[in-house]
Amino acid sequence: PKNRNVEIKERPARWVLSIRFNGIIKTERLSFYEKILRDYAANHNLKTKGTLKLARYNPPMVPGFLRRNELHIDLENIDED
Repeated sequence: PKNRNVEIKERPARWVLSIRFNGIIKTERLSFYEKILRDYAANHNLKTKGTLKLARYNPPMVPGFLRRNELHIDLENIDED
């Protein structure tokens, strides 16, 4: 990166459960998608850890219905076999 305020850090590999949704971020929408993630994890015997993380991919001038967002939560180690 050319900006001195940007840092690149190596992070360990991890498993993440994620859901994508469009629109403006509101508390009730986050709660709705959090429930979907947690229900999916419970129904598939996946153990979550840590807190939810919100990823927003568009600047504020993009109309709400075109904004792309994701909600992520880390998973405990998963046996790949």
